[in-house]
Amino acid sequence: MALHLARGENQVIPLQNGGYFEERSSFSLADEAGREFFVPYHHPHQEGVPYGQYFVSLWMRSAYAENDIFEIYDAEGAARLGWIFPLQALRSDHHDQAQNVTFLRFAQAAFYELCNGISNAFVTTPVDQGVDEIDITSFYSEDSIVLILYKRAFADPDLFRLDDYIPCLFKFGYFLQSSSRNPAEIAAFQNPTAYEALDQRLRVAGISEHLKANPFIRAVLVDHLPYERSGLLSFFYLYQLVELLLDRIMQIEQQKFVAIVAERQMNSMELKDAIDSLGKTMSEKARLQILFSHNLDTHVDETDLRRACNEFLRTQPGTLAAGAYVEVNEFWQYLYRVRNALFHNLRGVDPAAIARLPDICLAFKKVISEVLISYKETP
Repeated sequence: MALHLARGENQVIPLQNGGYFEERSSFSLADEAGREFFVPYHHPHQEGVPYGQYFVSLWMRSAYAENDIFEIYDAEGAARLGWIFPLQALRSDHHDQAQNVTFLRFAQAAFYELCNGISNAFVTTPVDQGVDEIDITSFYSEDSIVLILYKRAFADPDLFRLDDYIPCLFKFGYFLQSSSRNPAEIAAFQNPTAYEALDQRLRVAGISEHLKANPFIRAVLVDHLPYERSGLLSFFYLYQLVELLLDRIMQIEQQKFVAIVAERQMNSMELKDAIDSLGKTMSEKARLQILFSHNLDTHVDETDLRRACNEFLRTQPGTLAAGAYVEVNEFWQYLYRVRNALFHNLRGVDPAAIARLPDICLAFKKVISEVLISYKETP
């Protein structure tokens, strides 16, 4: 995907990346007639950078600092995969990595790919002003976050799917850009200050093998949630991801039932027991319990979500007993109660509780991200 320049009312001119031009400390872009434009690059040029050997994508975050530059490692912390950093770190040397040669090589490779054009990003087409210098932010949002991964860090680069890492980076407060939505539209309440402080090294894990290439998960985490300003609708979207998993659990239980019935001739009592066992999984509450007790590979920390949900429930009519609210500790209990209050009795929910929904959603995002990564299915 090439970058473009607009001329006149209807003319859009593609630009070809001509590489680094030392005399201008810039990367050059040329139109079809050979006219050159220069995109200033603010770091020392590094020789021998293997262009074309990187996956580069653009993300966004509702709050960041220029110095938020993090190394990306695999889930075990054994291998460095790349870096994630603000686009502003390419336009300035006022950050901690400005003298780090390893970072500068990745940064230069990222800048080169930006001059080629990034397919997933929100890219604008500036108007030709008759000058030969164009800043990189004329094409991309100045608040963009750059993710660059070295292809050779992966066992089989041909199998790499950027979408696999959306839930994990979502957990850290990073949202993949959409080519059709301006990053400036990101909802302010998605402020990641509620997340724990990020380490200099971020360990990333891919989505569960059972959930790969699911278009609904991508739609929620990329097209809807980052821009949603309503705490109520944000909760709705997040809970839809839970229901997606509950549907899968229901299908698994049905398959188990069919297999048991087909395996051998059963007497009436055995058949009744099998039907009763299936019936117990019909309720949403039961499947929530199954999800957290049987279908996760690793422990998911739900402390913040439990606290936020209990604070919400504390304000609801009918939850007080003898003047004191009794907290519930199990995920399937407190989340299901919040869900019921919002989906079935919104008219009776205290306005003060509605105001707490952004806090619930911030904690919910972390939990659902970890659930999408560690979800497993057992026969």
